[in-house]
Amino acid sequence: ALPESPKEFFFSHNFESYLKQYLSWKLPAEMFSEQIRIIPYADLVRNPAETFASILDFIGVNRNTAGFSKHFEAALTLSSKNNIQKLENSLGHAIGRDQTDPNSRHVRDGKVAKWRHHFEDADFNRMCDLFSEWGISPSEFVFD
Repeated sequence: ALPESPKEFFFSHNFESYLKQYLSWKLPAEMFSEQIRIIPYADLVRNPAETFASILDFIGVNRNTAGFSKHFEAALTLSSKNNIQKLENSLGHAIGRDQTDPNSRHVRDGKVAKWRHHFEDADFNRMCDLFSEWGISPSEFVFD
């Protein structure tokens, strides 16, 4: 049977898959910190310009060249939630074509911490316990 709620989905199926995927990036990022950087989604949503600039710095892009600012602003505009939604709507499908519902999109509302609407404090504590069992500190994540 399909899970009836995000909470049921997380605890019955998804947490192990998510943690395995996270660890598959976390460990190499620790070993090769000069080549791999993990960016929290919340950072991209809350501070897109600052986060994007830090990514460019990380990969060695010189941001002091002529015309850079114009192209940087254009990239931020093109990657905004509204423009991605417009693109997906014009395509008639999610960019990655990986949604089970053909009318679903990758970018829905772009809000951070929506999970709080589906989980209670006891659930959050249970999540933290699961993370700890895998050797992961909850402090590695942005929850709000």
